[in-house]
Amino acid sequence: MTNIRGKKVTILRNTWYYAELVLVFLLGLVVGGGGMRIYYMIDNYLNAEPIAYICKKGKVYEQADPVSTVYIKTIHECIEGE
Repeated sequence: MTNIRGKKVTILRNTWYYAELVLVFLLGLVVGGGGMRIYYMIDNYLNAEPIAYICKKGKVYEQADPVSTVYIKTIHECIEGE
């Protein structure tokens, strides 16, 4: 194979070349995966639905999941308004 100037081009295909390709690929996977994990954590923190609380008979009930209709009794107490 020759380049534009007519000089012969040699492509090196030794073991270090392949090892370097594999290492760079793995490094890209690690950095990309870490970046996506950080993105999802920040996105969940900023855009997640808040957990609701209900006060009944002086006890506080906390929503089990932001989209759930199940409430769990907590150790906190509340004062209900008239």
